[in-house]
Amino acid sequence: PLPFLNGTFGLFYLSAIIIADSLMAFAIAISFTNPSKGQLYLKYGMFLAIFSLIISGVL
Repeated sequence: PLPFLNGTFGLFYLSAIIIADSLMAFAIAISFTNPSKGQLYLKYGMFLAIFSLIISGVL
């Protein structure tokens, strides 16, 4: 959340990063039982994080 605290990005960035980080933490937890599903969720989380940076930069 450092770019949010610096004022570089807004509230959209913060909310999207919280969701992306939660999704990646869930992916790590689930990868112990099902690695392929965990990898899929990790990719979704990384995509969401990059998407939030791009959209926040445009806004």
